[in-house]
Amino acid sequence: MPQSARDQFTATLGEATGAAEVFGALHRLAAAEIGVRLFSVTLIDTAAGLARRVYTSDSAAYPLSGTKPLVENGFLATVRAGRMYHANSPREMRADFPDLAAIESLGCGAVINLPVMVAARLAATVNLLDAAGRYDPGTALRARQCLALPALAAVLAAERLGPARP
Repeated sequence: MPQSARDQFTATLGEATGAAEVFGALHRLAAAEIGVRLFSVTLIDTAAGLARRVYTSDSAAYPLSGTKPLVENGFLATVRAGRMYHANSPREMRADFPDLAAIESLGCGAVINLPVMVAARLAATVNLLDAAGRYDPGTALRARQCLALPALAAVLAAERLGPARP
């Protein structure tokens, strides 16, 4: 009997030896459960005011990065409060994404950003992007229901395995 996407994620999480394997498994789960054109994970250090992309599904077009300063905007306020950020069009994203042109160049115009909270602090965001109109409110809700706990497990496992820090 074939394993479900969640069973595959769980098995990989238990066998992974590095953060890339862990976040790759989370990417595959998100792709199977929600659908995603671009997937990334960003570690957040709110005390230092820094963010660092530590996983990307498209390293050529949307590469891993060094640290960059957090930008105080609606996106950050939303995820810092532990709430999912969701936009279904570039118009909705414009004020919060300085790299919107790069995102649109990849054919993306809808986003779901799931905050990962550890000890009541924002530790990371799991970022799903797809074509404009692709992430309606029902899809965003399903993403939160399907991915919130696996995202927390992945961030904690990657931390234990020694990922790059923001």
